[in-house]
Amino acid sequence: MDFEDILKDAGEFGNYQKSLLFKFMMPTTFASAFYVLNVIFMVATPDHWCYVPELASLNLSETEIKNVAIPRLNDGTFSKCSMYSQNYSALVSEFKSKRRVSRSKNIRQNYSKKT
Repeated sequence: MDFEDILKDAGEFGNYQKSLLFKFMMPTTFASAFYVLNVIFMVATPDHWCYVPELASLNLSETEIKNVAIPRLNDGTFSKCSMYSQNYSALVSEFKSKRRVSRSKNIRQNYSKKT
């Protein structure tokens, strides 16, 4: 009697074998995806630059903040590891005071046009 004959008598690939395959193969398959794809996360270097907390309080775009705080390299890109040495708190307070003055001028101009 061969193994194939015994297997035919016992049942070849039924629900029990399918459940065993699912229970033991799915977790390893799911985990192996992380092992294979972790290279993407380990090799890629995200675009980064110095964070200036004083400028974060302003409603500026990312490009505007970089133009104010981050120097450009010879190739035109922003530096990754350096920033201008400035008093950003004074810069922010000056910017906010100029914005208040310009808003009040706009309000006065708009009010004078309506009357």
